[in-house]
Amino acid sequence: MTWTDVTLASLLLLIPAVYVVPALLVRASPSLGSDEKLWRFAEGLALLALGAILFASVLATLFPTTAAAWVLPNALTLIMATLVSFIGLLILRFSRRYLAGDAGRANFLRWYLFTLGAISLFVIVDHLALAFAAWVATSLSLHHLLVYYPDRPKALLAAHKKFFLARLADLALFTAFVLLALEGGSALISDIVPTLAAAESLSWRAELAMVLLALVAILKCAQLPFHGWLLQVMEAPTPVSALLHAGIINVGGFLLLRFAGLLALADTAQWLLVLVATATVLVASITMLTRISIKVMLAWSTCAQMGFMLLEIGLGLYALALLHLVAHSCYKAYSFLNSGETVRGQINSEAGGSRPPLKGWHVFAGSLLAVAGISAVLANSPDWTPNALLVMTVVAVAAATLATESLRYRLGSILLPLLATTLAIYMFNHWLFSSLTDDLFPTVENNWGPVMFAGAAFALLFAFYAALRARPQSRLSQGLYPVIYAGLYLDEWFTRQTLRWWPPSFELARPDHLSDVQVRSTSL
Repeated sequence: MTWTDVTLASLLLLIPAVYVVPALLVRASPSLGSDEKLWRFAEGLALLALGAILFASVLATLFPTTAAAWVLPNALTLIMATLVSFIGLLILRFSRRYLAGDAGRANFLRWYLFTLGAISLFVIVDHLALAFAAWVATSLSLHHLLVYYPDRPKALLAAHKKFFLARLADLALFTAFVLLALEGGSALISDIVPTLAAAESLSWRAELAMVLLALVAILKCAQLPFHGWLLQVMEAPTPVSALLHAGIINVGGFLLLRFAGLLALADTAQWLLVLVATATVLVASITMLTRISIKVMLAWSTCAQMGFMLLEIGLGLYALALLHLVAHSCYKAYSFLNSGETVRGQINSEAGGSRPPLKGWHVFAGSLLAVAGISAVLANSPDWTPNALLVMTVVAVAAATLATESLRYRLGSILLPLLATTLAIYMFNHWLFSSLTDDLFPTVENNWGPVMFAGAAFALLFAFYAALRARPQSRLSQGLYPVIYAGLYLDEWFTRQTLRWWPPSFELARPDHLSDVQVRSTSL
């Protein structure tokens, strides 16, 4: 082992350590949790972790290596570690002001830091046993944050459903890791993936392991019909929602990207991701439009965006999925932390007058402009592939929506520059992430089956969206509204099944700042 490997391993292992240290101080002396000095100390250590990641990134660029003492210092690791520490620091600074004077402030700080430490360890480790331990620790630490207000029945129910699904995911992940270790003859990811990917096809054990990992990602990313808990954890403080939506829920996508070399050979796992993710995107995207609560709308948006990410992974668009993961994390952290200003802006907007009506020609003209622009891009790309065609289809749907709203508000003069700028930013970022991960992710052969299925689904989605927006008062729109608002009642079904299979016992994770009397008085 060279000095570079030792230095990289030390820098990366320093990251989870700097989160655990202040967390242990809170546990040793809970009164310190209300002390401003401890919060500032934690923020300083979080800033130190971010600096360690940046230094490790420079070192890994100058002295490339595949593995170093049970850590993986590759581009995927460094990007994710940077993202977790950056988002974690922002939320920590926000929380210091948001929870000022709160009785449970020390309890929040302790479990927030433990959660950051566990997720940081998960994204850097190379050993399967350490990865599994960090995965479970992340879930258990987050559970304490979700029940921060145990006197709220909806919060307890959501946490119970999340706890149940998390244990199912733990069981599937443990089984998958055991199968991969037996098949690869090693407990190191850096040994298992290249060894098994060198074969032309996977054995039944490796194939089953990838199907289980796909199932783990579906459970972790709150895909249908396991999505309800994500909508109900809005009872937790806003910083908890920001951490969950920006840094925890996308870990399922990261897990699949870590094993992308094997996933590319597992057709069953790819089809499972495509089918479930596409269905989730269709339902969540439409349901989101019916909600008026800012945080619930953002939760449905997260559900849909995680579906997009898993769909991209299922189609082999790994660099695009990583870009989606990073962009979604930054956007959702900002959206939740700024949710109060969003409400204020909406009130001011409504006070300024009614919104312009949406007309049919707006939808038609916006769609035509978007399709024309995307067609021009494809015409000048001689090496286009079916996967690229699907991506352009999704971009066209988004561009059509943007164009429609621009025409609605009579912003035609800036419409074309806005579309061109949006497309240019997207293509640049896609190129950047593809360059950073060029030697990390495999090239997947074109598979027309999943591509045609997903493409037809998105075309149907936009047609349905356009019909509802163009004629919101029609009999069809009015009849479908209650069903769409309820998300097809899928969560109600799953909630009943969960309570029947595993009745709740909320002694699983009791916040330390509450007395036994307070907890016993809480009921569903």
